[in-house]
Parts: sequence; C-alpha cells; structure tokens
Amino acid sequence: MMTFKSPKCLEVSISDSSPLYHVINNDVLHVQVYGGLRWAQELRQRLEVPMGSFKHVEHPCMQSLDAKKMFTKYEEMLKLLSE
Repeated sequence: MMTFKSPKCLEVSISDSSPLYHVINNDVLHVQVYGGLRWAQELRQRLEVPMGSFKHVEHPCMQSLDAKKMFTKYEEMLKLLSE
C-alpha cells in the first residue's frame, strides 16, 4: 500500500493492485524516460553547434594533436549519445 499526500495535506491511500497505482507509476516512468531523452538531445545540440563552426576554421592549429583529440572525443560522444 502506498500513501500520497495532496497539496492540501490530505492523505490518500491506494493499494498496489489499484488501477490508479499503475497509472501513477507509468506516468512517472514516462516522465523519467522523456527527461533522459530530452537531456541527450539537448547535449547533442550543445556539442554539434560549436563543432559545426570549428570544422570550418582553416588555421594550422586545427591540424594539431589537441585538435585531433577534440574531434575524436566529439565523435566518441556522439556515438555514445546515439546508443
């Protein structure tokens, strides 16, 4: 049995077999999944926008080991976000 408190501090008890219990748990799961997907999408955008600008820079520093490492890490991060 679970107990929920409403904003008015009224206690509502429902059993684990109640349809309301399952609706609440499914809604929480959907919110958590959506939040994770949204976070990954926003992170991808935060990576892609500046990297799009970096790729158009024509300067000797873009051929350095640090630049190559940055591009490698970028590709690794995109791969992880795609999984």
